[in-house]
Amino acid sequence: MGIAFVPESLQSSVLAGVAFCPLADEAPELQLAMAWQHNQASPSLQGFLQIVMGHRGLA
Repeated sequence: MGIAFVPESLQSSVLAGVAFCPLADEAPELQLAMAWQHNQASPSLQGFLQIVMGHRGLA
């Protein structure tokens, strides 16, 4: 069992055994920043970037 604070956008994810519960008070808006080497072309990095940018509507 565990607790994690995640963006509301992840509520649409279907994860077995995971329940998403809204906070009682209004949640603060947080900024997300990422950095990587431009010459890094690994498939793992590209896949990760697609997932993250897809959740943020940037893909």
